[in-house]
Amino acid sequence: MFFEWINNEPEFCYTIQRINNELDGGEVIHQEFVDVTSARTFREARRLVREVRYKLYLKAFENIQKQNNFPIPKDSKLSKMEDADKFLNVMRFI
Repeated sequence: MFFEWINNEPEFCYTIQRINNELDGGEVIHQEFVDVTSARTFREARRLVREVRYKLYLKAFENIQKQNNFPIPKDSKLSKMEDADKFLNVMRFI
């Protein structure tokens, strides 16, 4: 969530996936986007995501019961760690 916040993205993606040897390479069990445009602080954005997480877990368990095959992400959009040190990004986080 940190990088979505410092990149000023309007929503956070909440993904539940199986773990494998590749970074973000496991099967996607459930994925949902949470709108955080109403959040004025990182703490508020984090609260919005936490409010829906248990519902997302239940959906993931339901998906596991219904399906045997899940999609594997083709590309992963990772933010670079060095972006965290940029002054404006740090100020937005604070």
